[in-house]
Amino acid sequence: MIVHKKTILDSKRSKMLMLLLFVFGINAGLLAQSVTVTGVISGSDGGTIPMASVVVEGTEIAAVYDALGRYSIKAPKEGTLVFSSSGYLSQVVTIVGRALVNV
Repeated sequence: MIVHKKTILDSKRSKMLMLLLFVFGINAGLLAQSVTVTGVISGSDGGTIPMASVVVEGTEIAAVYDALGRYSIKAPKEGTLVFSSSGYLSQVVTIVGRALVNV
């Protein structure tokens, strides 16, 4: 059987194109499963908590708050945030797709 060279090249290009689409499709799906969570960290008196931090549990993804106690962090939709500061009890909050979490 004689196979035309162009057919073989087209087949390789098709396979490469399919592979690229598959890889980019997976990455897009992973990105779509995360959410940017924002909120305010405050004490029982409503004041800001010094040196407070927010960490996505089980990762190294972290954020600190600004002068008004606001924070923003990108996390998995079903992830868990750990809020902590020296001298305060840590709080663990499940995101469950929420974009706003105040502590």
